[in-house]
Amino acid sequence: MQTSPLLPLAAPVETISLAGWTTAAHYGDIPAEIDAVHRHVGLIDQTIRGRLAVGGPDRGRWLNKIVSNETAALQPGEGCRALLLSTKGRITCDLRVYALADSLLLETAFDTADGLLEVLRGYVLFGDQVTVTDRRQELCQLGVHGPAAAALLRRLTGLEVSSLSRYGVAAKDSLMVARTDDFGPAGYDLFAPLERAAELWEGLRAEARPFGWRAAEVLRLEAGRPRWGAELTPDYLPLEAELSEALSHTKGCYPGQEVVARMRDRGHANRLLRRLAVDGTVLPQRGATLTVAGSPKPVGLVTSVA
Repeated sequence: MQTSPLLPLAAPVETISLAGWTTAAHYGDIPAEIDAVHRHVGLIDQTIRGRLAVGGPDRGRWLNKIVSNETAALQPGEGCRALLLSTKGRITCDLRVYALADSLLLETAFDTADGLLEVLRGYVLFGDQVTVTDRRQELCQLGVHGPAAAALLRRLTGLEVSSLSRYGVAAKDSLMVARTDDFGPAGYDLFAPLERAAELWEGLRAEARPFGWRAAEVLRLEAGRPRWGAELTPDYLPLEAELSEALSHTKGCYPGQEVVARMRDRGHANRLLRRLAVDGTVLPQRGATLTVAGSPKPVGLVTSVA
């Protein structure tokens, strides 16, 4: 079992185990944690997520041939969402690509980082001036979310982030902030050397309320954000998961591109990701089948509940 190095400092009331990782479940008052993100600013430890660096002069062009979005043209300070697809066009990894001065930082779910590292290294051929490095043991990742998030980050880091577009990056010295909007507007991830994790956590915690996995699930469902392992799995195609932002229809070929183009030009998605509000106090379980009253025919599947 692996844990975030910040877990003892964060001192959550309850922890949760997720695919071999332990992280904070909550800090004692889940409604208050949610309210902090709605009204002021919340702080979440995201250090269990995957962080890989792609370096070398060929990095943008090389990655562009592998993932679903345009990376060759990214300039320092820019970023995008991208997918790694199977040859049948199904989602095998959801990632964010952040362009820095000397590398591309790839950020992904904690349970896909090892697989992504192996796959990418397998694409490095003789003559490619590319390196792929695992940076999970070097960088911490702290999520800062809510209306006051940008102002807090400016005071703590000196970085002006309020004008960043989604997936845009601001960097200074050893610090980097990326806009994610994971739980609604005004959300950021702060990346820093792991040895600074405790200092930054304490500095942020002075004004931000920590929140854990359970509050994060409510917040992401409110915001309509799909999560790897729930709405994003190899069972789904990108357009079924409504991930058009992660697709480029003008760049060259990549694995799964023919399926994406065929669905866009000649087909349609047979199922779509939707949020439902449920009346009453009994919630459906994840995996429950949805039907229309009076018909036994399934019309949907519940992927997440909060």
